[in-house]
Amino acid sequence: MFVELKDVYYRYQTGEDYILKGINLQIEKGEFVALVGHTGSGKSTLVQTINGLLRPSRGEVFIEGREIGKWESPIQVRKKVGLVFQYPEHQLFEETVFKDIAFGPKNLGWSAQKIEEKVRQAMEFVQLDYEELKERSPFGLSGGQKRRVAIAGVLAMEPELLILDEPIAGLDPRGRRKLLDRINWLNEEKGISVLFISHRMEDAARRAGRLLVMNQGQIMLQGSPQEIFAQRDSLYEIGLEIPPLNEVLWQLRQKGYGVRTDIFSIEDVEEEILQHWRGFRCSKI
Repeated sequence: MFVELKDVYYRYQTGEDYILKGINLQIEKGEFVALVGHTGSGKSTLVQTINGLLRPSRGEVFIEGREIGKWESPIQVRKKVGLVFQYPEHQLFEETVFKDIAFGPKNLGWSAQKIEEKVRQAMEFVQLDYEELKERSPFGLSGGQKRRVAIAGVLAMEPELLILDEPIAGLDPRGRRKLLDRINWLNEEKGISVLFISHRMEDAARRAGRLLVMNQGQIMLQGSPQEIFAQRDSLYEIGLEIPPLNEVLWQLRQKGYGVRTDIFSIEDVEEEILQHWRGFRCSKI
């Protein structure tokens, strides 16, 4: 087991209500897990306990079987578990793009040659030109470039689990699709585990093998996208909506059409509707 949380509770101050309430969670190496839930459900607090930024008020967090507080230093935990915040551009602080991305590798004690290699690789991955941007101030870049620099800074440390807290918020559809494709490539080709927070249920459905649904500090549901979206009414009760394409299928099913509701791509939904339309027309001939 790569990551394991046992009965984790968290509150920011003594006397306050718990933000996390009895979280039990396991993440295997190589998994792509999506975490969804309405604002205030505890998603960001949960991932910060996994990364070690927050220590549980009660309960334990383990990375590779070792309790997170017993690692030699926080930077060793961050090498295993990289976290990209909801607004990653807020993570920037160095005077040049190179120094910002190199900060983590440098603190791991890597050689100058290895640091340069990892910075180059990370910038290439997020599609930033190394020679053009390495000496630029990250604060003079566009919003999208700042976001990619911040992501590169996490990737340069070669984490085994990459946590992304709403990384595509504010991106246009093309930018969102390209970033998601790159994250998917990391998972499938490099074997990096991914924990992906998103309010866009369709993105979660298409990419993740497992969905976690949070509500009021607890993991209310977990399972495959098909299993989760089959519980449509339960999701609506806590303020979540299934992807629009699946809602169309649900509406058709409620009108008596025997369409599947467990498919997520436009192409598959189109084919499913056309098949039933053809069948309906044939039955009328």
